[in-house]
Amino acid sequence: MTGTVSARWRATVRPARPAPMMTTGASWESAVIQQSRSATEFQAGRWGLNRFCTMGQARCPPRAAAWSSQMTTPQRAAMMAHAPFCTGSAMAPSQTESPTSALAERLASAAQLLAEPRPAEALALLADPPGDAAPTDPRLLLKRDLLRLQAHSLQATRAEHLAEAQGLLGSAQAQGFSDLEGEALCQLGGILNRLHMFREALAQYGSAEALARRTGQSALLWSVAAGVVRVLYDAELHQERIDYCERLLRDEQDMPTTLRLLLMNQLAGAYKWLGDQQRAREIYLEALALAEAGQAAGSPAGLSVLLVNLANSCAWTGHFDEGWRHLNRCAEITPLEASTDDRRLWFYQAQALLVWKGGDPAAALPLFERVVEIGRRHLQTRAGLIAGLTRLMEAAIEAGRHDRAVTASQELLELTQQRSREQSQMFGEAVASLVRSARLETEKLAAERQAGWLEARVAERTAELSSAMGRLQAEIEMRRATEAALQQAHDELDHRVRQRTAELEQAMQYLMQREKLAALGQMAAGVAHELNTPIGNARLAASLILEESDGFRGLLQAPALRRGQVEQFVSKIGENASMVDRSLDRAGHLIQRFKSLARPESAGHALADVDLAVLVRDTVKMIRAGLDAGVHWAMELPGSLPARVDQEALTEVLGLLIDNAWTHGIAGRGSGQITVRLREAEPGWARLEIQDDGPGIAAAHLGRIFEPFFTTRLGQGGSGLGLHRAHSAVTELLHGALSVSSEPGQGACFQVKLPLNRAA
Repeated sequence: MTGTVSARWRATVRPARPAPMMTTGASWESAVIQQSRSATEFQAGRWGLNRFCTMGQARCPPRAAAWSSQMTTPQRAAMMAHAPFCTGSAMAPSQTESPTSALAERLASAAQLLAEPRPAEALALLADPPGDAAPTDPRLLLKRDLLRLQAHSLQATRAEHLAEAQGLLGSAQAQGFSDLEGEALCQLGGILNRLHMFREALAQYGSAEALARRTGQSALLWSVAAGVVRVLYDAELHQERIDYCERLLRDEQDMPTTLRLLLMNQLAGAYKWLGDQQRAREIYLEALALAEAGQAAGSPAGLSVLLVNLANSCAWTGHFDEGWRHLNRCAEITPLEASTDDRRLWFYQAQALLVWKGGDPAAALPLFERVVEIGRRHLQTRAGLIAGLTRLMEAAIEAGRHDRAVTASQELLELTQQRSREQSQMFGEAVASLVRSARLETEKLAAERQAGWLEARVAERTAELSSAMGRLQAEIEMRRATEAALQQAHDELDHRVRQRTAELEQAMQYLMQREKLAALGQMAAGVAHELNTPIGNARLAASLILEESDGFRGLLQAPALRRGQVEQFVSKIGENASMVDRSLDRAGHLIQRFKSLARPESAGHALADVDLAVLVRDTVKMIRAGLDAGVHWAMELPGSLPARVDQEALTEVLGLLIDNAWTHGIAGRGSGQITVRLREAEPGWARLEIQDDGPGIAAAHLGRIFEPFFTTRLGQGGSGLGLHRAHSAVTELLHGALSVSSEPGQGACFQVKLPLNRAA
C-alpha cells in the first residue's frame, strides 16, 4: 500500500506547475471586497477617463489600456455609463495624462493587486511618481490613502494602522464621501480583526452595515459580509460562522456569485474545523460546480482555492483518487512559480495530507518539511506554519520518526508562545492607540466647539429632530389608524367567536340530547332484557296454574273425586305459585336497582366523622358472613385513618366492589382470595383497593367497565349496573375517583381515591 501511494504521488504531482492555494479563502475575500467596490472604482476612474473621451485622441495611454484590458464586460459597460461624452468606439485619451487620470488608473490597478493579494506590488504602484504634478481630487486622494493603508496592514498589521484608519474614517465623514466612509469602516474592522480585537471589529462592520442600509449601498453590504465571516474565522467561532453563512446563503438570493463562493468556502471550512470532513467535502463540491457553471470564480486563483481545499477534504475523508485529480487539475491552472508563498504552502500541505493519509507517512515528511520551510520565511504564512508543524509531528509519529516529532513539537510550542507574546503586545498597543484617538477626538471637538462648529451641529441636529418629530407624528397617525383597524378587526373577530360559540353550544346540546336518547335506549333495552326472564317465568307459571285449574274443574264435575287427585292439584298449584312469587320478587329487586339509578344521589346522605379503618373492617366483616367459606380474605388496614365522608355511600361502594370481585373473580372456582387495602396515599387523600385473584378483565372490556348495563354475565344473573352504581357513588357522593387495573389471568384491582375532608 505504501509503495503504491508513493508511486502515484511521484507520477502525478509535478512540483514545477502546481497552482497556488490558501485554505483561509483570502483570495475570494479580497475579490469579493474588490467586486463590491467596483462602483467606487468606476466613479473614481471617470475623473480621468472622461477627459480622455473628450480630447479626440486615437488611443488610450498604456496604463489605461492595461486597466481596461483587465476589466470584465459588465465592468466596461459600467465604465461607459460613467463616460457620457464618449464618441466613437474608443475612449481616446490625450498623449499627456493629467495627474488625476493617472492616479485613477493606478488606484484601479492597485485595487486589483490587493485582491490577489499582492500588497508589495500594490504599494509600489501607489507611490507618487517623482516629478509628477500632485493630483488635487480629494476623493481620489482619500481613496489612495485607504489603499495604501490596506496594503501596509496586509503586509504586517501594527497598532499605528488603527489610528491611521480612524483618521481616514473621519476625513471621509467630514467630506461627505459615504462610499469611502463605508470602505474606511471595513478597513478599520479588518485591522481590528488582525489585532485580535474581534468584538471591536464586529462593531465597525456593524456600523458599515448600518451606513450601507441608510445610504442604499448594496455593494457595501457584501463587503461587510465578507469581513464578518473573516472575523468569525479568525476568532475561531466556527459554529457562529456556520450559522451566519447558512443564513446569508439561504436568505440573500441576489448576492454576487463571488460572495456566494466565498461563503460556501468559509462554510465548508467551519465544518472542517468542527470535524465534519464529509459535510465540508460536499459543500466544496457544490461550490466547485457553481464556479464551473459560469466561470464565477473570477480568476484562476479562485478556482485553485476550491480545488486545493477539496483535495484537503478528500485526504481526510479517504477519497484519495478524487483528491489527486483535484490537485492535478489545480496544478494545470496556474504555474506554481507565479504564486505567492502563502498559496504554495497550502498546496504542498494538501499534497502532504494525501500522501500521509494515503498510507505513506514517511513519504509525506519531506512535503511537510517544505510547508514548514515556507512558513518560517514569511510572517503572513504563520497559520500555515502552525498547521504544517502540527501535521508534521503527527506524520512523524506514524512514521516512527519520534525525534522529528519531538523537535516539531518544541518548535510548535515556541511558535505558539511567540505568537501569544506578539498578540499581547499588539493588543496593548492597539488599546493605547484607541485611547489616544479618543483623546484626540475630544480635543478636536473642543476646538470645533470654539470655532462655532458646535452651533452648526446643533442647528443640524435641531433640523433632524424636527424632521424626526414630523416622521414621529406621521407614525403616530398611522398607528392610530392601525389601532382603529385592529379594534374593528377585533370586534368582528369577537362577534364571530361569540356566534361560533353559540353554534358550538347548540351543537353540543344536540349531541348531548342524542347521547341521552342513546343511553335511554340502551337502558330500556337492558331493562327489557333483565325483566324479560322473571316475567316470562311468572307468565309460564300462571299459564300452568290456569291449565291445572281447568283440569281440576273437569274433575269436580265427575261423579267421584278422589283424594289423590286433589292433593296432586294442590301440589302443582303450589309449585307454580312459588315460581310466580320468585319471578315477581326477582323483577321487584331489579326494579328497585333501576330506581336507584334515577333517585337524587345526595338525598338522605350526610357527611360524618368516621375512622375509615374501622368502617372498612366492620363492612367487610358483615359482607363476608354472607359469602361462601371458600373465600380467603387479606386485610391490609392502618391502625386508624380518620376522615369525614358519606358513610352510607362508602359502605354501598365497598359492598358493590366486593360483590363484583366475588361474582367475577371467585364464584365458580370454589376458592379464591379477596384483598382489601386502605392507606393514606398522599396528604388529604385515602386510597381503598379491592383486589381478587380471578381471571382478570379483558383489555377490550376495560374501557366500558363502568357503563350502565355492560356485563359479561347476561342471562346469568348479571345486570351490568353494579360497577356503574359504584362509579356514580364515588364520583358524585364521595367526590373521589374510581379506576381499575387488570391483566388477563392475574385478577383485577379496583382503586377508590377518597378525599379525607379532615378539619384543620
